[in-house]
Amino acid sequence: MSVQLFTKNESGEVESQIFDPKRFRSALASGDWVLDPVELEEEEVDAPTQEEADTNGTGKLSNKEVRAAAEKAGIEGFATTRIEKLKEKLGYV
Repeated sequence: MSVQLFTKNESGEVESQIFDPKRFRSALASGDWVLDPVELEEEEVDAPTQEEADTNGTGKLSNKEVRAAAEKAGIEGFATTRIEKLKEKLGYV
């Protein structure tokens, strides 16, 4: 059995690749691949600014602060999504 996963390339186009069962879990865990291409659609979020999210005033967002900002912005899966992906969705990268 093979599994088809989806990702976006550098130009923003959706690409797919067939993975064997032994490799698809690690591809999913990387955060770059998803099972459903709908997950790759850009969400419009009303995110707090980085300064607003920086609750302790250090100038560097902690993982907890990023997740709190993602929750406030209404991003689905904020508790389990990789921090770098959340930063992208929040516009912090």
